[in-house]
Amino acid sequence: MNPILFMAFSLVLLFKVNFSHSYDDEDVEHFLKNSECTECDLSNYNFENSYLDQSVIINSNLTNTNFNNAKMANTQIKNSDFTNSTFINTDMPTSIIENSIFINVNFEQANMTSSTIVNSNFNLANFNLGKMYGVIIKTSVLDEAKITNANIQKATLSTSSFIKTDFRKSLLSLSLMDHTNLSYANLSEAKVRGVNFSNANMEFADLSYSSFRRSVFFKSNMKNIKYKAANFYKSIFNGADLSNIMSDDVHFKKSILCKTLMKDLIINRDCRN
Repeated sequence: MNPILFMAFSLVLLFKVNFSHSYDDEDVEHFLKNSECTECDLSNYNFENSYLDQSVIINSNLTNTNFNNAKMANTQIKNSDFTNSTFINTDMPTSIIENSIFINVNFEQANMTSSTIVNSNFNLANFNLGKMYGVIIKTSVLDEAKITNANIQKATLSTSSFIKTDFRKSLLSLSLMDHTNLSYANLSEAKVRGVNFSNANMEFADLSYSSFRRSVFFKSNMKNIKYKAANFYKSIFNGADLSNIMSDDVHFKKSILCKTLMKDLIINRDCRN
């Protein structure tokens, strides 16, 4: 099984805490006093505007919790569930999130600069207008997430799933997106210059009206992409699958093609001996 899919189906099994339906008063008091929460229940609590920098949250239930406008820099989160919580305009740079669930969480305008996300589920999450410069996301699932109008430059988004994810009008330049699943993703009207998409699955992705200047699509699956008015100047398509596109397509005249599969032939015009 694909390791990303296996991780997605296995995430729920990581939780050994019996979650209840609402917060525990003693857990809340302890967390606010010590910035530490282990096997506690903070679900449905309102932490809006709270100062929670350098918090440590492990094996805990924080579903439906409000962290809007909170200060949470350098927070460490492991094996916890934040489903349906809100982090609107939350300041949480350089945080670390591992093995946790953030399904349908609202991070609109949140600051996650230089944060790290590993083995976590962010399906349906909203990062509109997010500050995600230098973020690291690995072996995580962000299917159908909304990452629009966001700054995700110089980020590492490797070995993760972004199926049907919306990146419209975002800044992604100089990021690493190798071995990602971007099938049906919307990357239109975005600045995606110098991005490495090596071995990515981009089938049916929408790349229209975006700049991909000098990006790398080495061995990427790009069948059935939409690319109206896209800029692929000096982009590298070595070993890529463009099998629904004719070899004389004007969009690829200034691209670098070697062992590139196109609709009518395999192009080797830029191969070096």
